[in-house]
Amino acid sequence: MLKSVFELFQSSLQRTPEDESEIVETLKWIENLNDEAKVSIKPTTFSKLDAWSFKNGALVHDSNRFFKVKGIKIKSGTCTWTQPIIDQPEIGYLGFITKIYDGTLKFLVQAKIEPGNINKVQLSPTLQATKSNYSLVHGGHAPDYLEYFENSTGSKVLVDQLQSEHNSRFYKKRNRNVIILVSNHIKLKSNFKWLTLGQLKTLLRFDNIVNMNARTILSCIPLLLKPCAQLVFHTYVTKSSLFNQSDFKLTGSSQNSLSDIHHFITNLKVRSLQNQDFIDLEDMPNWAISDRSIEDIHRQYFEILPIEVNIGTREVKSWCQPIINSFSYDLNVMLCKSFNGVLHFLMQAKFECGSFDILELGPSIQSSNPTKKTPYYSLFKSTSNTQVLYDTFQSEEGGRFFRESNRYVLLLMEESQEMELLNEFIWISAEQFCALAQFANLLNIQARTFLSLIDRT
Repeated sequence: MLKSVFELFQSSLQRTPEDESEIVETLKWIENLNDEAKVSIKPTTFSKLDAWSFKNGALVHDSNRFFKVKGIKIKSGTCTWTQPIIDQPEIGYLGFITKIYDGTLKFLVQAKIEPGNINKVQLSPTLQATKSNYSLVHGGHAPDYLEYFENSTGSKVLVDQLQSEHNSRFYKKRNRNVIILVSNHIKLKSNFKWLTLGQLKTLLRFDNIVNMNARTILSCIPLLLKPCAQLVFHTYVTKSSLFNQSDFKLTGSSQNSLSDIHHFITNLKVRSLQNQDFIDLEDMPNWAISDRSIEDIHRQYFEILPIEVNIGTREVKSWCQPIINSFSYDLNVMLCKSFNGVLHFLMQAKFECGSFDILELGPSIQSSNPTKKTPYYSLFKSTSNTQVLYDTFQSEEGGRFFRESNRYVLLLMEESQEMELLNEFIWISAEQFCALAQFANLLNIQARTFLSLIDRT
């Protein structure tokens, strides 16, 4: 008898004595692929950027597909600013194929190279493709395993959701996050391998190994929506829990009901004074356009660079594109705390100019330039009353961002520690965190990265 969806994912989380050798083998596999990879990323100029040009105040592809770089003017309360933003209205596929081997669900992962990856090869979903790519606008061949997602006959859909990307860089961009279960034979193609969910979550403890597209799909798995005894964040070295397993539970009273949380979000959306309007790139104060970049003149945030790409393993080997280069890494911090034995996360209503519906919930701190005035930054800087549970750098979307790797820190506060709850922040239980991920446009990509770490045994 086919297991329930919940049981399937649970079977894939179970650790075995063979896991450690599989993790070592996977890391070595990635290292070898990096050594063999033939990748060339060269800076160029906009005037030489093949198939791209400035038209009607935007940077566009000659096909009028893929994406555009536009200027946007944002007014939020008393603050007004301008910036470039990626307009890519197409909904792409981010998908895992899964299959049961010896009673255990395994995920088909791809060792994929993106032009902006900091370390060339990263673990990605089975399929990650924009509509322009899988529609073959680029003139190359179709992505591997696309047919399983376009025609799911004979497959069971385990997850299927629309979720956002980086709301400060993309304008209302969403992707379809899908996990399908197949029963027929899958021919294993080059640069693909099978891993369990537990192995993927272990690999998330390493810097820049599991890419953003894989993390967002993993965050959609409803691991916590059935009563369970304990919540854990596994370490690689000891395979033990970072939490004392008797300290926390998922069932029990929450600080806020789901209705309270939805009211909190809706109330802030209604009260929002944020407005956005597209403007010509040339009309952005504090941004300079040259043949080599579209640059923040204060060099606080990012620039857009024209590059030439040659990757031997891609559907198309060579192409040109613009790409975003950040001047510093972002700090993302999630504060968590036990209330009456139930673990909660402190989340903020994050207003970002590209949000599909004004705002989404983000981590406690999400900033490219945090200061003493950043809410709760002092808790992050303090070494007392907090325990670091997770601290790594994770790469962001390598197709549009150049070598961007941001810091993700999970901090556990003492239950007795008092703190003022500011207006745009709310405590959400672990179970509610997972429940909110079952709906579109409630959790931003930074929050979903933290959610992808959650494990249970």
